[in-house]
Amino acid sequence: MLSLRYYANGTFSVPGALGSWRQQGDVLTEVVTSFLEIHDEETAHLIGETFVSELRWIDYDTFQKRHASGEMTTFERCPRSS
Repeated sequence: MLSLRYYANGTFSVPGALGSWRQQGDVLTEVVTSFLEIHDEETAHLIGETFVSELRWIDYDTFQKRHASGEMTTFERCPRSS
């Protein structure tokens, strides 16, 4: 399972990458700002890349993200770890 964290200050993190996000209605825009480790040149081009997706909330803890490709991904809120 991939851990994706959205922070109230408009940033997000996934293992190995950081970025910024903004939501307007059901549209989520994410921009990759840096990689903590770039293992090869294939990922370097993603810095500055903008990803726009449509959100659909299932319940308070679950939403689906429809990517520009049409692919759907389901996300679930995880309890905070101590």
